[in-house]
Amino acid sequence: MNADKCGACNMRARWIEFGNGMSVCTQCGVAQAGAYGTESFCQNEAVHPRVCYTRRKRFKKYLNRARMVQSGTTVPDETWQYLLERGPYRRPYDIVRTLKAARHLKRKCYDSLPLLARHLCPGAVPELDPAETAKCYGLFDVVDASFGDGPFISYLYVLEYILHKIERSDLCPYLSRIKCRKRRFKYNMQLNRIFGSPCTLPPVVSYM
Repeated sequence: MNADKCGACNMRARWIEFGNGMSVCTQCGVAQAGAYGTESFCQNEAVHPRVCYTRRKRFKKYLNRARMVQSGTTVPDETWQYLLERGPYRRPYDIVRTLKAARHLKRKCYDSLPLLARHLCPGAVPELDPAETAKCYGLFDVVDASFGDGPFISYLYVLEYILHKIERSDLCPYLSRIKCRKRRFKYNMQLNRIFGSPCTLPPVVSYM
């Protein structure tokens, strides 16, 4: 706190210092330049905990999207409106084609395709049970450990590969997948070497 007079109200003021270079007079509310790095704490200051980035956390995001563990608000209203105006849709393939034609949409949410298909396509979207979800995490941990601190490969392809490994390839048509044949072949060979057994993924037909 600072006991100097406030230049605005000319009174002996008690200053609240925020530590970010601003001080506020408690008498009249006028702000002026203050000190940096003060040890005082203001309850209005947001304290953001440090978050440790891990590959597993990012993989969890894609796996949760595949499991439809998300809120409907993760897809913007304008995306829902655009799709609803151009329905109906028979399969996820049709939804992706419609989204790719929408150049004005800021967020197309391809990773939320299972959720979109559940609401816009006929029939039920296949789901993973808790045991299969645990298997996915276990297989991803094997992939994660094999790369160490080096560059990682596509999370989308890892998820697709893992679903084939646990014999749940029926979910793959509902995922956003890499279509480049060269990249798919490269990633397929890398993952086969990690697991020591072949698991060949089929090519993906272009949506356009």
